[in-house]
Amino acid sequence: MNSLENKKILVLYTAHTLGHQRIAENIGYWLTQSHAQVELREVLKSNPSPAVHYFLKVHVWVNTHAPWFWKFLYLWGFWVTMMPLRLPVAWFQRVEIEKCIADFSPDVVITTQTSPSAVVSMLKRANIYTGLWGIAFSDYHFHRGWVYPRTDFYLTNIESQVEQLKRLGVQPQNIFRVGFALPPVVVPAAVQVKERLGIPLSAKVLLVGSGSLGVRLPTGLLAVCDQVVATLRAKEIECRVVVACGRSAEVLEELRDAQKQRAWLVPLSFYSPMVELYAAADLFMTKPGGLSVAEAGQIGLPMVVTHTLPGQEDLNLLYLEGRGYVTSLVHVPQGQWASRIAELVLGGQSLQPDPQEFRDVLAPQSLNTLGQFVAGCFIKISHG
Repeated sequence: MNSLENKKILVLYTAHTLGHQRIAENIGYWLTQSHAQVELREVLKSNPSPAVHYFLKVHVWVNTHAPWFWKFLYLWGFWVTMMPLRLPVAWFQRVEIEKCIADFSPDVVITTQTSPSAVVSMLKRANIYTGLWGIAFSDYHFHRGWVYPRTDFYLTNIESQVEQLKRLGVQPQNIFRVGFALPPVVVPAAVQVKERLGIPLSAKVLLVGSGSLGVRLPTGLLAVCDQVVATLRAKEIECRVVVACGRSAEVLEELRDAQKQRAWLVPLSFYSPMVELYAAADLFMTKPGGLSVAEAGQIGLPMVVTHTLPGQEDLNLLYLEGRGYVTSLVHVPQGQWASRIAELVLGGQSLQPDPQEFRDVLAPQSLNTLGQFVAGCFIKISHG
């Protein structure tokens, strides 16, 4: 059975940040190549309860003002708070997902974030949903909180996640590494993007990413960029610093004020598709979010990590820096940043050790067999 023809697959995600949505879209793309009928559903914002709305606001506030607290919760506190409560609480959050399943009647459900995963686990326990269920990951590390009872298969990003699942008793035949399931990409010409943004064609472009929420740009960022621009100007090289502000109106307003004194600064509101900015850039200053790093790495854009959202992105950075896929300045004194960044912009440094190796992490060559893997899960379940 190599095809998913006539099979209905429901992919559930939350779009509070874009990473899980992009993973859902990427997986959906590959499953449609096997002729599945794929439906993507966002399960928080389509019908948010007051409690969900409040939680999302608190999440942004904590990441902005008390990141140390989120780090504690992510690394240690979840054993006390999340693990004992995640399934009982999910039962009271099931209405929207139960409605999605009833409307679409899927043969397969795939979840890309812990909230819908918890709900589907409870629906399977109650026999409200009896079809196949898989969980997709979206980072460069493993977290025990992503694993739920009654899961039929897992779609992982990196090999160490496969090994961790095996240690927890998941059978190897129920694991498929999709990387970040990146579809083929058409890279636009840098010239076209620069013209659209009003950037001189000869200028070097330093792209700064703040994530889709636009939180936690490094303190002192503009002062560092002042020095980078001055260093390049001394070599008679023009430079523009493009800052993708995500959904943060506050960050965008602050940078537009700063732009009045800095002609080289190009602040942008939420921008899509980001591949256009990656194509125009010579260097990407970013935090190590799963999808932003993956998408920039897909086209070989050199990356410098200057800041993290403590918790999951600290762990992402350990993986990425340890393999030479990014240059990290997180623990480098900020006084040394400008010279390091200017050197990288001038050097046009490629990802190390090998861009192709990184692309294999992001989008394994076996992705065209994802449909075959999911189709095979029907056979394994029927024989089980």
